Amino acid sequence: MNIEIVVIHNASIMNAVSACGLQLYNFGQSVSICFFTDNWKPMSFYQKIVTNRRAGFHTLCLLDIKVKEQSFENMCKGSERVRERERERERERERERERKEGKKKREREA
Repeated sequence: MNIEIVVIHNASIMNAVSACGLQLYNFGQSVSICFFTDNWKPMSFYQKIVTNRRAGFHTLCLLDIKVKEQSFENMCKGSERVRERERERERERERERERKEGKKKREREA
């Protein structure tokens, strides 16, 4: 059948990742980090990042930036929100550890 074909690759972020030499099989689920506002700060992406990290995978984070308000400062706001959430989770873990230690201490004293 000798039919001539031409492959035209679609442009996607995953193609760009692999073109940079990163191995796609080392990536877990990708996440979208929405642009935060004063009233809206969704954190649903965070658990996927944690799950990927625990499994030893990289996470491709797609940052939602406001195109009309595009600036380095706006992009940095997103990364600060991730660090802020990590600090919050660490404080929660520390409180839980303290609660458990206090319970064990009370049991020993009883």
